[in-house]
Amino acid sequence: MLASLKQKWRDRSLPAAAKDESGRDARGLPAAAHGAAAVIDACMAWMARAQDCSRTHDGGVARDYSLVHGWNTSYPETTGYIVPTFLWVARLRGDEALRERARRMLDWFVEIQFPEGGFQGGRIESLPRVPVTFNPRPSPRPA
Repeated sequence: MLASLKQKWRDRSLPAAAKDESGRDARGLPAAAHGAAAVIDACMAWMARAQDCSRTHDGGVARDYSLVHGWNTSYPETTGYIVPTFLWVARLRGDEALRERARRMLDWFVEIQFPEGGFQGGRIESLPRVPVTFNPRPSPRPA
């Protein structure tokens, strides 16, 4: 009963969009599978939206999304992992729009790169600005 009351209190303080999403989560996954291509499409669309809606609107990809606070600022580390994914899918599909998105991400990296070669560690708005190196694992090559 206490857990039920806590959930009701939490639900009361959430924005309407968060309540709707919580309800969708409670209902579970759809019965029908949509296939790998549909899942990849949904993932690419979500990452594109994270780029478009980043609070800093700078070409990078938002660090996260909160149902309460919305999209966060661009984040070098996650953007760095997303670039090769966009390039890989762009190559597989011949999708110039995805390639252009990756280019915008890379342009943002050029803008934020320190003269020593490192990039801002942590959140882009963090102070003091501390350079770190970024060394992502190579992406698999398309067949």
